[in-house]
Amino acid sequence: MMYDISLLNLPDKVHISSATYGIKSRENLRVHGCSSDVLERTWWIEDARVTSPLDTLIDCAKSLPHKDAVCVADQFLHRGLVDRAAVQSSILGLRGPGALRAGRVVERMSAHAGSVAETLVRVLLYDWNLEMPIEQGEVLTSAGARYRPDFIWEHLRLILEVDGEVKYSGKYGKPEDVIRAEHRRQRELERDGWKIIRVRWGEITKTPWTLRQELMKSGVKVRQAS
Repeated sequence: MMYDISLLNLPDKVHISSATYGIKSRENLRVHGCSSDVLERTWWIEDARVTSPLDTLIDCAKSLPHKDAVCVADQFLHRGLVDRAAVQSSILGLRGPGALRAGRVVERMSAHAGSVAETLVRVLLYDWNLEMPIEQGEVLTSAGARYRPDFIWEHLRLILEVDGEVKYSGKYGKPEDVIRAEHRRQRELERDGWKIIRVRWGEITKTPWTLRQELMKSGVKVRQAS
């Protein structure tokens, strides 16, 4: 929250890292022991001393539910607050409680997701063991336009777009202009032989199986065990 990243769920407690034993946990406060190195790497944000982005990501990967942790990792990577190689080497070198949980986050995190909704869709694709798409790949249409759809299965000429509610909130211009541009883009892609599936937040969180059915009907296959 201090780094102003999007979260899947708001925390119910404040978590503190401490190299001493003078602070005790209580109802809305959880104290975690840490090394002096962690404290030396802290950042100052709005007069508060917070763990570095890398240390924060590692802590979340070790302790949060899987989807929440991947959302945090994606947001830090997308905003360039951490380096992917540094995250991988740090987490893969972990031992003890939370190491396996954090390792799964490394396997599924991505710097391409611009929203929590996109992260959730990728996690679902992994959970369903479906063949993975290209994220934010470039598509050049015959009209000369360049687009970067959220997910692409090139061999199927299939695109999956994740429509977040913020897109129509006015943040990116008048909603009617956003919708018109979206329709124009879809017509251009469909004329070039692309099939486009659109999914929104409610479908991702409440009826995700409908997306799985539609993807498989469109030719997306279950990955073969290696």
